[in-house]
Amino acid sequence: MRWNNVLCGVLMAVVGFSGCAKKETPQERAERLMKELKKIPVCELVTKAEMETMLGVTLADPNDKAPVTSAPPMCSYVSASESMKDFLSVSIMLLPPSDNDPKKAYDAFLNGAGGLLKEFPNIKIEPVDGFGFPAFWYEEVHQLYVFTPAVVLSVTGMAPQQPGKLTLEIHKQIATAALSRLPQK
Repeated sequence: MRWNNVLCGVLMAVVGFSGCAKKETPQERAERLMKELKKIPVCELVTKAEMETMLGVTLADPNDKAPVTSAPPMCSYVSASESMKDFLSVSIMLLPPSDNDPKKAYDAFLNGAGGLLKEFPNIKIEPVDGFGFPAFWYEEVHQLYVFTPAVVLSVTGMAPQQPGKLTLEIHKQIATAALSRLPQK
């Protein structure tokens, strides 16, 4: 009789308390992931020397200072030349994924409420292979997004006076280098 009471008590505790854990809201998840991402030294994901080799230009020292504290962690590289003709910049940014499943996060980013294709239905994006994760290229703004379980990696390039300088292939090289150094979940 005594063992029955103990067993019933244990079962009630396991069954009763298993549903008591507070489920994380999407906002809480995003905030937690953003805190984790801010611990990553983004400018170390692709070094200045590596970036100079990939881009074929001399760069100023990278800047990892976000314009506001709530901004996602990022690193920006800018050409060292003072000539606007030679100006270019490349930024690497880390965003929290909306889901642990990269495919779901990719779909939500593009097609979910407030998604890129919902907000801007006429933009042209193209899926990109070669990462083992969903990715897309947004040619018009020279932006590559790669969706992993732990992070959405964004690589953005700008070279207004040098059309064709910052190609998808360059973006893929930068993303591949950065992904190889990101902590894996």
